[in-house]
Amino acid sequence: MKNKIIIDENKKYLKGNLHVHTNASDGKYSVEDVCQKYGSMGYDFLAITDHNVVYKGSNFVNGMLVVPGVEVACTYNGEIDYKKGSYSHFNLIGILNSEYDVIYPSLYNNVDEINSQIKRFQDKGILVQYNHPNFSRFSDNEYFNLNCFDMIEIYNHKDYTMETCLESADAIIRNYLFRGKRFMISCGDDYHGNHDNDLDFYCRKSFVMVNADLNVESVVNALAQGDFYVSNGPLINDLRIIDNVIYLKTEKVRRVFFYNFTRRSKHLYNFNGFTECSYEIKGDERYIFIKIEDMDGNNAWVQPIYVN
Repeated sequence: MKNKIIIDENKKYLKGNLHVHTNASDGKYSVEDVCQKYGSMGYDFLAITDHNVVYKGSNFVNGMLVVPGVEVACTYNGEIDYKKGSYSHFNLIGILNSEYDVIYPSLYNNVDEINSQIKRFQDKGILVQYNHPNFSRFSDNEYFNLNCFDMIEIYNHKDYTMETCLESADAIIRNYLFRGKRFMISCGDDYHGNHDNDLDFYCRKSFVMVNADLNVESVVNALAQGDFYVSNGPLINDLRIIDNVIYLKTEKVRRVFFYNFTRRSKHLYNFNGFTECSYEIKGDERYIFIKIEDMDGNNAWVQPIYVN
């Protein structure tokens, strides 16, 4: 593979969250409250993704950059009620100069029709994120026929940790990679703020680190190019490929996983902790998907590296 800097320790990365709700839909708090809370904990930007309501407010709220977005529901199997039928939710991120104000939930006959609808959004230059895939109740064939998204949430704090009791969508994503699909991974709090009357309950539990300037266009472009990584705890300091060797620098971690298509996936561990490691690319991996685990059991994930 060509030499490449994937995460650059010499550059500043913005901290953001790509899945946040407000009282414009079913969230408890105003966009001002949410921006203040995330801003107080060092976040630089939020994607406001209320259900069906497209965010069209100010680009800066309480000093926080706000990226316009919306969460849309696609349901089928004869039920508009997602609690009865199979369904999927998608965040549309970076809806710039959009003609949309409201995007209503839609009923489809099959997954192919969902693909066609999402493709229409992509054709308008909108970045499509597949939210909390474990929550969709799809069969295996349905999961793998859904092929329209740009990004997929590997971690969703609300739906995974609190509701489905699953740590991540790690297994689904590795299955997608194994089947040859290419995409970017993302994460989000899916913050609503209406549980236990506590603004902090689902707030600030995950983040994306994006190599971008502090404006909407730069953030959206960086997301579209995959110039970011995702985490619910640890930070990655540097990642680069030199002479077919991947070099990784992190905060103190206890495990690093290098998943690939072959049976030579690599697992490094030291329960006393380490901060640097490497992986030699053999050339037949098809993809290399890196996951790290810190000393507290939290994870960070790097965008898949596609070999050849």
